[in-house]
Amino acid sequence: MTTAIDLSKFRQSVKRWASKNLRDFAWRQNQEPYKVLVSEVMLQQTTVAAVGPYFTRFIDQFPTVMSLAEADEAVVLRAWEGLGYYSRAKNLHKAAKFITTQLGGVFPKTLNGLCELPGVGRYTAGAVMSFAYNQAAPIVEANTQRLYARLLGITEPINSRVAQAALWQFAEQIVPAKDPGRFNLALMDMGAIVCTVKKPHCDECPLISYCAAANHHLQSTIPNLPPKPLMTPLLDATVAVKCRGKWLVRKRLPGEHWAGLWDFARYTLAEGNPGIANISLAEHSGRRTLAERLQADTQLKSELQDRVMVMKHGVTRYKIELWCYTAKATNCKLPANSPYEWIWVTTKELGELPMSVTGRKFAIKLSGLDSDRQPLLPGIAPENE
Repeated sequence: MTTAIDLSKFRQSVKRWASKNLRDFAWRQNQEPYKVLVSEVMLQQTTVAAVGPYFTRFIDQFPTVMSLAEADEAVVLRAWEGLGYYSRAKNLHKAAKFITTQLGGVFPKTLNGLCELPGVGRYTAGAVMSFAYNQAAPIVEANTQRLYARLLGITEPINSRVAQAALWQFAEQIVPAKDPGRFNLALMDMGAIVCTVKKPHCDECPLISYCAAANHHLQSTIPNLPPKPLMTPLLDATVAVKCRGKWLVRKRLPGEHWAGLWDFARYTLAEGNPGIANISLAEHSGRRTLAERLQADTQLKSELQDRVMVMKHGVTRYKIELWCYTAKATNCKLPANSPYEWIWVTTKELGELPMSVTGRKFAIKLSGLDSDRQPLLPGIAPENE
């Protein structure tokens, strides 16, 4: 279904559009390799609106790859708190350490070299090559993927091997040797502004004459996206135990949601559709289960108190209702053989630990921390690992 493309005219159309329509973001103002890498990692699966304030604060706190490499992981995660997909922050931290310890602080300048960095794949490597080094490198991300799929009329599932091969081949074909970074930025912005997911602005598109989807009226079915996963309802409960003015928290384990972050004791009480008809009866049963599991994990004698708040949020394929409780412990001695890393922290220390969005909101509710001191918590839904 592909429409023949005159590369020279195609590129000219893109460049003319770029001269009037390129977006201005903080990470585009100084495109050194480190800042490009930080911004591109942040932009993976996160909107530009959410990334803006985080990028500025992150660069202020870690202005160089060396400063990031030397930081403690907990400090890095605290700076990342609220962006979700925390494995990105961990990989970015590992990449900074690799650059400083293995490469003498010098960024790789080849696609293969960049792809050796933790968490860096084909797209991110191409972005650094294109934007930081102004080298011709293909770019296929969410916005260009949609744009290219419509231009080429790709009806196969967009995540299929056939579709991805065609997209990357096209991206390599069209990128010019002269000013490839600006060219790729223009195509990304065109996808975001003009070739939108719903109701694309085809009348404003400078590439409409090349678009197979528009010619065949297939804009609403291309790209052929995989079905969204079904969301499984969960009923979770969390409890903040206090003893002698300190809060009990534990570090989330590898394999758990929010691994490496700190959280209050948290348990799943019901999965699927619990079919709860009597909420008071359900809470009575849930409180008993919560108290039993808390005592089994911590070996603390504690008195579970009233539920103080309820939050609803999403994590990967789960739709969660979270019941939040407090408890008072009569002793502070923690088990020596627990699989979890439990610690008691002061209110000040609680504010310094990296936590999930729900954990932080609960902490603010409990401790009376000034919310202005916390990172912005933009409405990222779902909040992910």
